[in-house]
Amino acid sequence: MRTIIHCARPKENTHNEVRCLPQRLERDGLVKRHVYQQMPPKVEYSLTEYGVTANTIVDVMCAWGRDNITFRQKRGEEIVLLSET
Repeated sequence: MRTIIHCARPKENTHNEVRCLPQRLERDGLVKRHVYQQMPPKVEYSLTEYGVTANTIVDVMCAWGRDNITFRQKRGEEIVLLSET
């Protein structure tokens, strides 16, 4: 059995859907927004102190993913990561 693991590609988003995500993250306190007074307009988002706390969750998920790949390879399963193709 061969398994291909890859990051889910987002569906094609409309402009409004893409624009709303940073606003939702800002509303939830995960990112902060800095608007530059210049032309063309420029906005930068960065993680808040609270947003950085999500790094722990992401690190655990990545470690589990690596361990899962190793476990499945040891059982004889061929796993191809798309970044390796």
